[in-house]
Amino acid sequence: MKKIGRVIVIIVFIISVVAFRLYQKYEYDQQQKKIQKANSELYKKTQEQQRESAYKAREEAAQAKRDSAFKEQQQQLDAGMQQLRDARKKLEEEVTKEKQH
Repeated sequence: MKKIGRVIVIIVFIISVVAFRLYQKYEYDQQQKKIQKANSELYKKTQEQQRESAYKAREEAAQAKRDSAFKEQQQQLDAGMQQLRDARKKLEEEVTKEKQH
């Protein structure tokens, strides 16, 4: 009877140790899942920020090109207007000179 009792105690002890180890592994796996989920979310946020910053950079570059083209066109129009003003002044001066003669 004592041998059976010892065998039962040893078996219960072994089952307890195995159960404890399995529980530790389960907790470790759960912790790793949480860490993996957090890392995955961080990765997604980082990727989104990178895409967003690249998009903003492209938009800024396109806006700069548009602004540059607009400024160039505006300068050409201003130069043309100045030429017209100068031509008008010359014509007015010629007209006033002819009226005086």
